[in-house]
Amino acid sequence: IYRNRRRLIIVACIAAIVSTIGSYLIDARYKSTVIMVPTTTISLSSTFKRDGEDILKFGEEKEAEQMIELLASDAIRNRICTKYNLMKHYKLSESSPYKKLYLKQEYEDRIWFSKTPSSAVEIDVLDSSPDTAAAIANDIAALVDSVKNNLQRERANQYYQIIENEY
Repeated sequence: IYRNRRRLIIVACIAAIVSTIGSYLIDARYKSTVIMVPTTTISLSSTFKRDGEDILKFGEEKEAEQMIELLASDAIRNRICTKYNLMKHYKLSESSPYKKLYLKQEYEDRIWFSKTPSSAVEIDVLDSSPDTAAAIANDIAALVDSVKNNLQRERANQYYQIIENEY
């Protein structure tokens, strides 16, 4: 080692310079997290069928999985991408024939959803701006209810049409 000390010092200096330059080239990303606790969904028809059902209890694994599916839906992704103009924000080319694919990949790299051990749902957002990361995470959490309500409304209208056609 003593014979090669000059080489080791040169390699160490080069490594320090390269790592310093590299650290300045990396974009800083801030993480924002929202934790949501799903509730049970009890329809009006099921309240008549089930005796003793606690309508105020929190959701379990099934409800958490459903919430993750809603969070990963195209409806939420498209609204967030439009509202925050993520094509421009992520500096993606508008003229690329694969722009939607690149946007989806960037979205999935920076925004993800997971289930916690207690069956809550965690929304994590990484962004170069801490304010934007927090705003996106909060908007996604707010959109879950509206998307779920729209789906339930559509389903209720379909059932209503079926019942109306039969009677």
